[in-house]
Amino acid sequence: ADAKSISSDDETGNYIRTGEIGKILEETGGVNVLAFNACLMQMAEALSELKKGANVIVGSEEVSFAPFFNIWVASLSENPGLTDEELGALIVDAYIYIYKLKMEAGHALPHGVALSAVRASKIEGLYPLVSDFAKLAMETGDAEALKKAKEGALRFDLLPDADPKKEISYYGDLYQFADLLGKNLTGTGEKIAALKLKIEELKKYISE
Repeated sequence: ADAKSISSDDETGNYIRTGEIGKILEETGGVNVLAFNACLMQMAEALSELKKGANVIVGSEEVSFAPFFNIWVASLSENPGLTDEELGALIVDAYIYIYKLKMEAGHALPHGVALSAVRASKIEGLYPLVSDFAKLAMETGDAEALKKAKEGALRFDLLPDADPKKEISYYGDLYQFADLLGKNLTGTGEKIAALKLKIEELKKYISE
């Protein structure tokens, strides 16, 4: 299957590419809440294809665990009056709570548990912020701060055997990368000041 795909069918060889998910949603009229039981789907790259197909998108930046879909169905059936955002938040809270109980009971997990809900209406506004942030980061030329941010940012489980410390995994957390960069900037001047302001703007946008 294509490296950027989900829902692979071992019998027929069919699968859905990332770009095709948005087309499917568009052709079927979209959904209120789109919940992924596939791993590594809550990425900016994937979200860019889905911004017009759902109101709320629930997924994981990490490798997701199988019981997630059961939580999603139970949350929906037991709380039919929730808004899209309330349902998305409930799914996330229930997922994290269940695995917190599992860990407290002594069940070992191969990595951390992550799930988040994103307002699709905010996806479009993320990309100009990221573009401005990247441009300013390059213009300041603080290689040491960039190196520390790259090395310290949380990584996600793509190469569990070859990369147990997650030092070379392809996917990293944008919020933490920006935060670490800001904390390690040492220079002064207008460009540094502008970058620091942009970092805080980006972090606030991601959080809200």
